[in-house]
Amino acid sequence: MNPEIVAADAFAAWAPDGAAPLSWTRATQLDQPAFVLDVDAPYSAVLVTQSDSWELMLVTARGSARPFLGPIDDDPAVVFDSLLYALYARAQHELEYRVRTASVTLARVLGTLAASANDARYGGRAALLLGLHAVKDERRSDAADKLAQAITLFEAARDVTAADTAREALQLLRA
Repeated sequence: MNPEIVAADAFAAWAPDGAAPLSWTRATQLDQPAFVLDVDAPYSAVLVTQSDSWELMLVTARGSARPFLGPIDDDPAVVFDSLLYALYARAQHELEYRVRTASVTLARVLGTLAASANDARYGGRAALLLGLHAVKDERRSDAADKLAQAITLFEAARDVTAADTAREALQLLRA
């Protein structure tokens, strides 16, 4: 059997155990098994098996990117962690861009996936990103709520540095 199909089947079988319900749909992309993440058009994020590797095909305000997430024979949990990191990195990268819509939608998907997998680290990162977007949009109440959520999640993950960073942002917002 095609190794990309085997890897996608293994990932799909693993995902409901550790990360259900996920914000994605199984699909075929470039004639390869793929998972289309729930990102608002005109942007997209597709987890695809390609040439013996997992890649994330991204289209955002800053253009296209295809971060390598690992070989197709990696443990699905490792691929999932790489996926979370790639989503976070791209959302953070676009935070300062003039068009932040892709960053917001990637942060929301990140938050959904992290919550589904009970991953407080990435849940905190998603909440922090959404809080920072709310600050930029001058929605102080939403910003305070998201920053407080980020602090709680970072503390649950025992990430003291990230919790302190979110706490400082919340204090600046309240000043």
